[in-house]
Amino acid sequence: MAGYNLAFAAMTIAAFGAALLGFLGGRLGDTGRAAAVSAGQLDTAQRESEVAALTWSWRTTQLGIGLLCLALSTVVVLLIRTHHTRRRTA
Repeated sequence: MAGYNLAFAAMTIAAFGAALLGFLGGRLGDTGRAAAVSAGQLDTAQRESEVAALTWSWRTTQLGIGLLCLALSTVVVLLIRTHHTRRRTA
């Protein structure tokens, strides 16, 4: 069971990183620069804009995860309610 949990954690981290880099690359217009910024290598001349892009990308990724959790929890509630209703009528 521990191997399953580790694999799931690794996939979650990879998906989060991919989303973050995707948003950051779109915001900066350069995927190579996005990788450097996410690693902490900021360009002195563009520091403000890169920090703003990273902040926006981080918040957008967090918002996406929050919305996904909300949608999945709604599905779980509906499934439980449907199952509970079927057991009561049977």
